[in-house]
Amino acid sequence: MRLSLAILLILFGLRFPAGAEPLRVSAAEDAVTLRMADGRIVLLDGLLAPNPDDDGGRSAADKIAAAALARMIESAVGQTARLTPLLEVADRWNRIPADVHLQGSGVWLQERMLQEGLARIGPCPLGDPGRLKLLRDAEASARTARRGLWRIGVYQVRDAVQPIKARGFVLVAGMPFESGGGRNVRYLNFDKDWRQDFTLRATKSSARRLDKANLGFDALLERKLLVRGWLVWRNGPMLDITCPQQIEALDP
Repeated sequence: MRLSLAILLILFGLRFPAGAEPLRVSAAEDAVTLRMADGRIVLLDGLLAPNPDDDGGRSAADKIAAAALARMIESAVGQTARLTPLLEVADRWNRIPADVHLQGSGVWLQERMLQEGLARIGPCPLGDPGRLKLLRDAEASARTARRGLWRIGVYQVRDAVQPIKARGFVLVAGMPFESGGGRNVRYLNFDKDWRQDFTLRATKSSARRLDKANLGFDALLERKLLVRGWLVWRNGPMLDITCPQQIEALDP
């Protein structure tokens, strides 16, 4: 029995080539995951697709999730694409995180989905700062024009000093008021009352990564930020920061 190339690579510890040959897209598993003709599963790294449950069972998220999947099927299935893997091995779900460009047109699928408002940037995209900037620019253009999911209330950017009544993955904009914490955990508060304000939290190891990226919490005070992540509730709404990509400084 022939095993798929992806499984063989995992079993034998082999690496994916940096410039893979063009391959035909045979199916869209979802709006950000493609199955290639040779059996490989490719994740469009950096994207978070809308989910039907994002709005708690109402119809708006169902419709935009269906539209995102339909657009991916229309754009990619049956087309030949060139993959640029961003990891040397598949992830634990046997997916290859990659950039995907359509052969011929050169369309970068990540950029198209973001520009059309059919996906958001996830918390920790791979790649270099130049790639991250391109992703952010594509998403920002859709936010500004209120395209796709940005027309729907549940996806709107939240104001850090206003009550946040949301769940799941959120984008929050605001200016930090103070930083605090100890050796093992750091906090960045966006208002005076830390018991109920919006807060960022970073463990010791995450704080070191932020410092290396010049995004340490002390350095972010009184700067306008756009942050993203999965909302938790600990003395008010809070985001756990695990990578620098979650924090975007909006001022120079």
